[in-house]
Amino acid sequence: MSLKENCLAALKEGSWTFDVLGPIFRSALTKRVQGQDPSLSLQDRPMVELTLLAYRRTLSGTEPIQSADMVINPALQSEAARAALQDLAESTVDGGFISTFTADERAHIRAAIEEINRHAPETAQEFRRWITHFLKLDGVPFRSASHPHAFGCIFLSSRIASMSPAELATSMVHEMGHQDLFLLNIIDRLIREEADYKMAHAPFQGVLRPPIGRLHSYFALFRMIQFERLAGLETRKHSRLFYETKESFTQDELTEYGFQIVEAAAAFIEGQSPQMEQRTL
Repeated sequence: MSLKENCLAALKEGSWTFDVLGPIFRSALTKRVQGQDPSLSLQDRPMVELTLLAYRRTLSGTEPIQSADMVINPALQSEAARAALQDLAESTVDGGFISTFTADERAHIRAAIEEINRHAPETAQEFRRWITHFLKLDGVPFRSASHPHAFGCIFLSSRIASMSPAELATSMVHEMGHQDLFLLNIIDRLIREEADYKMAHAPFQGVLRPPIGRLHSYFALFRMIQFERLAGLETRKHSRLFYETKESFTQDELTEYGFQIVEAAAAFIEGQSPQMEQRTL
C-alpha cells in the first residue's frame, strides 16, 4: 500500500495521519534547517520551532521557545523569540499580537484537554504526541487558529472565555484537523494549480473562499463532527455545513487525491449511526 493509500485508509476509519506523515515531515524539516546551519542540534526541538526555523527564519536556532504546561508566555521569551512570535501573529491576521493567557484561561485550556481525554482516547493520544504549544493572540477575529509555519501550536484568543470546556475541546479538535490537512498537503497539492484563486461561497464562514480554504473548512468539520459524536454533543449544524461544503467543490478545483480525501471523510461520517445526530450533551 502506498503512502497516499495508507492515509486514505486511515481517514476512512476516522484515524489521524499524524503518526504516518509527521515523522516524514519532521525529517524533511530537520534536513532543511541543518542545511542552513549544520551546527544546530535539532533532535529534541518541537515541530513549532522546526517549522519556524525552516520557513520563516525569524527564530534563532540557539534560542528555543519557552513554555510551561504547553502555554507560551511572551514575557519569558528572548527578544529574538518574541519578535519571531509577533511576526507570526501579524502574518496570521493584520493587527494580531501575541498576549499572555490569564490563570482562568489556562485552567479553561486544561479543562478542554480533559474533555478530549475523556471522550476521544485516540484523538487524545495524537494530541499528546503532536500538539505541543498554545499561543494567545489578541486583536484577532477568531477563537482558535493554526498556521502551517507553526506546526503543533494552536492559537487561541480571549474569546475562549465565552466557550464551555466541550466547545473549546471541539475547537481544539478543529485545529488538529487543519494541522492533519497540512500534512496531507505535503504529499499532494490537493488543489489544481489553475483553481488556486477560484472563489466560491464557503458555508462555514459565510464568505467567498478559494478551494484550499473550503477544503480546510470541510476537513475541520469532519473532525469536529467525529469528536462531537463521541462526546454526545449536538452535530446537526456542523453536519449540514459539512455536506454544504462538500457540494461547493467542482471537478476543476481539486486534484484526484483531493477528491479522494473528500470522499474518505464523507464515507466515515456516513458510516456512523444517524442516531448520534440526535444526541445532546
